[in-house]
Amino acid sequence: MKKQLFTLALLFVGAMANAQISKGNFQITGAVNGAYVEFVNGGGDIRNYNISPQVGYFVGNNTSIGLITSYTSTDRSGGITTKQFNYGIYARFHKSIADNLYMYLQPAFNLVSGEWNYPDATPDSDLSGYNISVGGGLTYFVSQRLAIEWTPARLNLGRTTVETSGINGSEVDSDNFFLGFDFSNMLFGLSWYLGNN
Repeated sequence: MKKQLFTLALLFVGAMANAQISKGNFQITGAVNGAYVEFVNGGGDIRNYNISPQVGYFVGNNTSIGLITSYTSTDRSGGITTKQFNYGIYARFHKSIADNLYMYLQPAFNLVSGEWNYPDATPDSDLSGYNISVGGGLTYFVSQRLAIEWTPARLNLGRTTVETSGINGSEVDSDNFFLGFDFSNMLFGLSWYLGNN
């Protein structure tokens, strides 16, 4: 009986939803993810979490542009920590595939800054760079203003420079490329839509 009531309530909320992705509206989105990986045979562990808020403005029906930022913190066994900030711009293009269900494509350009901290006498390192990405996913409107988002796939291209402080400081440049449909790295988020439509 509880399952039937829950299903009925979900259908009712879904039927009442009216997507707010038309020109002149705003979108506030936030995603949070975390991971814990423990390596076998005493290889240590990694703890990671990320928070990614973004704000967009619909310049046309189904098309928005906006600002994106994220903060990622990673702790590795042995006391090595990494903190990274990304900030940039994005565009998002929605396409309706069913009632209240949209798929989207989101190209973005981000600047990257952060630091690596070591527990011993090893000098800390600063990192900087840029990242160009294209992500895709699904948005489901559970009400007129609230949507759930799922981003399972991303294409990334970027460049990062790591500069070590200290007397014998060094600089290392690295290019990265990532194309993935990775269930361990997908994002779930919520979006709130503001506007008159």
